[in-house]
Amino acid sequence: MFLGRARATWIQLDPLTYFSVASLVSRTLRQSKDNIAPLARLIHGISAGNAFSIRNLLTTLQRQHLVSSERAAALALAELQGRSRLIGIVTVGSQF
Repeated sequence: MFLGRARATWIQLDPLTYFSVASLVSRTLRQSKDNIAPLARLIHGISAGNAFSIRNLLTTLQRQHLVSSERAAALALAELQGRSRLIGIVTVGSQF
């Protein structure tokens, strides 16, 4: 099937903008962008727009039952901020 050496192709991925992160979080949680804005800012700040980090953060938050499509994003953010201080996650900005 593979007769020669496989050649890797490297592609440059730019960081996602806040608006892209907000859209991803909004669609994942099935919440309006207004409801998830603080959480999206936090995730964007932590991930620096890295799509893989965003996916991992959302997966972790869902597995720990900190966010879900049934919970309000504001409540999840408040809970996340409380736990982030315990596990050493630095939040960006003072608007949280």
